[in-house]
Amino acid sequence: MKNIVIIFLGKFSSDARCQNMASSILKSTNYKLSIICLNDQKVDNQIFNKINFYYLNISKIKFYKYYNFYKKTKKILKKARFDIVIAGDLYSLASCKSNKNQKLIYDCREIYTELEAHINKPFYKFLWKCYEKYYLKFVDKVMVTATSDQLFMQKNYSNHSHLSYRTIYNYPKYEKYTKKNLLHKKFKINQKFKIILYQGVIQSGRGILKLIEFINQNQEYKAVIIGDGNQKLNYIKHVKINNDESNIFFMNAVPYDDLFQYTASADVGWLMLSKQSVSNQFALPNKLFEYILMGLPIISSNINNIKKIVDDFPIGVIINNEDDFSEIKQGLDLILKLNSDALHNIAKNNFVWGGKNNVEADFLKIIDAK
Repeated sequence: MKNIVIIFLGKFSSDARCQNMASSILKSTNYKLSIICLNDQKVDNQIFNKINFYYLNISKIKFYKYYNFYKKTKKILKKARFDIVIAGDLYSLASCKSNKNQKLIYDCREIYTELEAHINKPFYKFLWKCYEKYYLKFVDKVMVTATSDQLFMQKNYSNHSHLSYRTIYNYPKYEKYTKKNLLHKKFKINQKFKIILYQGVIQSGRGILKLIEFINQNQEYKAVIIGDGNQKLNYIKHVKINNDESNIFFMNAVPYDDLFQYTASADVGWLMLSKQSVSNQFALPNKLFEYILMGLPIISSNINNIKKIVDDFPIGVIINNEDDFSEIKQGLDLILKLNSDALHNIAKNNFVWGGKNNVEADFLKIIDAK
């Protein structure tokens, strides 16, 4: 039996990708799984009881938190023996390689060096790029969430020709769809109002401020924003200053298993990503597939990978100018006519973990490969 560990700077309860990987690994009797992550609430799912969790309390001070995470993770890896190490993000790479016989898999779920947060911080961007370039030499295999990410990595790190890549899409596990009414009830929203939903990390570049501004000028809609992040307090203040508290509502992040019932309570999924960063231009986020699995049409900025899916499947609309609220309004009028059951079936047949595209099987091939 081989010992596998997944390491990432996040919380397991709200990380869909790590939960999917863990579920797939645990289906096999050939592996024993451990997870090193931030201190978290226990996930109410019996299959995860088999996991050996190492929960870390780390500093919240910027940059020191990365060092703190590195030191504590390294300490665990020195004591425990693992055959396969999965670095679940860029921040885990430094601590992951501990012996020659280990297989190291890097889950490059974003183009980290090209995140929106680095646009006006060239020195930080340079540091992260040097860091990634150095530690890639210890990596055996790289998982990416889209082919475009692989091409970017191969172009920018051409000196690492030893790396093999595999695309593991950010598909959610399958969930049955039943239209819910939780958000209208929770926030006492009149049924005549349609709810536009954003769910995920609350930070710049995700189009959240654009949603707030749109609702301010189009109060026939309401907005619900579910999640946590470094911009949440700023956005809440913005809403209060503009007296929009009866139109825009915030919810804390919820465990992933609980999220879908709230998703199914909205009417539209918001995906108005900024096009300024390369990372966003290549984005294919899990919320896209979560939205349509729960019967929500999506309204998205003109992001290459998202547009390809919208062109192939009737799941929503692409907005060419996200500053043009009349275009957004026209797009909403169009997609609100789409059938929720049909959207769910599109996701069920094409975009679920373990579905006919067999992302789960592709992931297990990486684990099994020598």
